[in-house]
Formats: sequence, C-alpha cells, structure tokens
Amino acid sequence: MNEWEKTTLGEIAFLKNGKSSPKRIENGKYQVWGSNGVIGYSEHKNSHGNTIIIGRVGSYCGSIYLSKEECWVTDNAIIGNNIKGISDSVFLYYFLNNYNLHRLRGGSGQPLINQSILSQIELKIPPLEEQRAIASVLSCLDGKIENLRKQNETLESIAQTLFKHWFIDFEFPNEDGKPYKSNPLEGRCDRPN
Repeated sequence: MNEWEKTTLGEIAFLKNGKSSPKRIENGKYQVWGSNGVIGYSEHKNSHGNTIIIGRVGSYCGSIYLSKEECWVTDNAIIGNNIKGISDSVFLYYFLNNYNLHRLRGGSGQPLINQSILSQIELKIPPLEEQRAIASVLSCLDGKIENLRKQNETLESIAQTLFKHWFIDFEFPNEDGKPYKSNPLEGRCDRPN
C-alpha cells in the first residue's frame, strides 16, 4: 500500500462559484442545482458530470451533493471538480460529506462558505487508483442503502394500505379469508361454540 499524501483541497480540486440560475423549464435536459439540491431543470449546463456541489450561502451552507450528470450549478453553490490524474471527484465527495463543512461557515447575518475557506482544508489522499477503489466501494454501499430505503417506503405503503383496508374500511379477513364487512354474518350464526 502506498503512502497517503498530505495536501489541501485547493491543490487537488478546481473550485468556482456557480452562476445565476438559467431559465428553468419543466422538461429540461439538465438538472439545476442550488445549495439545497435540485431546484429545477434547464436546457443549459455549466458543469460536467461528477460535479461536487457545495452549498455556499444561507441555511444550506456547507451541504454537499454529487451530480453524476452534466448540470447547472447556481450562484448559491460552489462547483468542485477533480483534477485529472490527481484526484477523483467521487472520493472527494465522500471526504467532504464526512468533513462537516457546516462548522466552517462564517458571516454575521447570513451563513457563508467560500472557495478560500474550502481551498485551505487539509486532507490526506491515497494514490488515484486507491481513491477510485474507495469511491467505488462507498458508492456501492450507498446504492444498497438507497435500495433498502426504497424497499422500506414500499413496505410502509403496503402496511398503511392494509391498516386502512382492515381497520378503517373494516375489510379485515374473517375465518374463511373473506372480507368481514362485505360478509359480516355469513356463516357465523350456525358455528358451534
């Protein structure tokens, strides 16, 4: 295993502010990202795929997102891109996501984080291939977590539907598996005790 190199974020990533939001349309080709995530769609882009989006101002200052697709990043956020041959965007995303950027916010009235603050963040990085391997494992785990979250949502929806059907609509199954409300007395009078 090779040594991890001590560096700063400014030495291994391009950081720049986003631009004013373009005209947004419902079925635009590109996602428009603000400091709180996707805020719409547009026919315009200002960043390529695997872009790190860092909330720059306001209550979402310090939030972190990763757009795997080409996108537009608004001026409420900072665009972070890897430097080819030195760093991997997905690896940097996971690093920043666990760094707790919220603690670096400044500003008296409105929380703010800027490129200068971000550029000075110190970190140790492994060689590029190791960065990619780490990012791949973490991405795989995130994918599994997202699948489990979706499964939980589906199971919760099924449970709510069953609860409503059984206890609000009174259609829980009787001894014969038929809905109770639809068949309330069927076969009940002549049952032995």
